[in-house]
Amino acid sequence: MDYFEARANLIMSEMQKLDKLSHKLSRGQHFESIAKNLLEESLPSQYGIDTGFIESAENTTQSSQQDLIIFDRLRGVPIKTYGSFKVYPSESVYAVIEVKTRIDENSLINTKNNVIKHIEELKNLPKSSTMPLYFGSSARLGWNTSNTLGMVFALEGTSLNSLKTKLDDYYKKNKNTEMKKPDLICILKQGYIITQTELTNRLRLQISGNDLKDLRVSLGTPGSTLRGFIFLLVTLLNGSQLLPVNLLNYAE
Repeated sequence: MDYFEARANLIMSEMQKLDKLSHKLSRGQHFESIAKNLLEESLPSQYGIDTGFIESAENTTQSSQQDLIIFDRLRGVPIKTYGSFKVYPSESVYAVIEVKTRIDENSLINTKNNVIKHIEELKNLPKSSTMPLYFGSSARLGWNTSNTLGMVFALEGTSLNSLKTKLDDYYKKNKNTEMKKPDLICILKQGYIITQTELTNRLRLQISGNDLKDLRVSLGTPGSTLRGFIFLLVTLLNGSQLLPVNLLNYAE
């Protein structure tokens, strides 16, 4: 048994022990902790993992609380702290991951605080394209900073076909938000969906040669799914480009 098969089995075993708990929040918090530990062990050291909020200096907008934030550990520092929660500048954030014990059509689309709306909110937070003065210029440069990745990592859920159909129907009716969709939806016990967004198009071309349609990938075991999720995540992170953060924008 390889590392990912063993790790996936351990995750499912830990969560199975909590099945008798009626308190959904406790199960959710434990799964968040499992996901955080997994990423801390799996991602290259330049990527930090935390829970908290994201703020944009351009319009002083602050996000709602994020389950997991992947930020630039080398140059990204929190600009505010509220107890155990931190606020990170949008320019230092690579990705946000929504962690769910279960994902279905309601939590994805239908409920008031659904995943799609949450990720749209995140992707609408602007990032400054101004370099700090110590780089020799405060002018806006032709270096495009990458948009923030928005992903879902769930233990279980309704079928990938059903979720993909609901996503397709939603974005047919909401074409103006289509490029704000989740970049990657992973269900540990099933597989994952790579959607068509600005950030995933290049990756999807490499995988399938198909640049227009969402690519649904169903894999045989939770271990295979976990391996694919981590490898896809690292590939997307390594392909993202962030400017050095001008913290003076947040000093006022």
